[in-house]
Amino acid sequence: NAVRTGREDISAKVANRQRMNGKVLTVFLLALLLQSCTRPLSSESFVKKSDAVSGVFEFPLDLSDTTGVYDIYLFTRVDRSAALGLDSRIPQKIDIRWVSPAGKIWDESVYMDMGDFRGARQLYRKGLVPAEDGQWTLKIRPEEVPSSFRGIGVICEWNGTR
Repeated sequence: NAVRTGREDISAKVANRQRMNGKVLTVFLLALLLQSCTRPLSSESFVKKSDAVSGVFEFPLDLSDTTGVYDIYLFTRVDRSAALGLDSRIPQKIDIRWVSPAGKIWDESVYMDMGDFRGARQLYRKGLVPAEDGQWTLKIRPEEVPSSFRGIGVICEWNGTR
């Protein structure tokens, strides 16, 4: 039976602490790795007015989870200098076309505020459950586009499964 000195006790404590720090670091790195493997909860894209084709703003939407529930928001940006004279709170008609992965088409018209220089974010669809899984296309055509209009964007938030 060996007798331990104070120096050996300190060395044992340092070794235990290093093992504990190594375990904590391993757990932390595993947590980061698992988080990076999860699906993003939202995606956002913006199309500038100059990039619209014949006045149509086109957005790809990954709606791969047919058991998923999605909220879709639309947002706009208007030039700050021109926004001062623009009554942007008057709703503008916009035509929306949904194109499914299989090529099926749904059309509708809605009204939305064009916003001011800070933009306008508005809920377009809440609790959307896609009829088909895959890459959808959302095509948006505003009826009138003010000269101060910079573009329009789409935010798609995944809210779990039904």
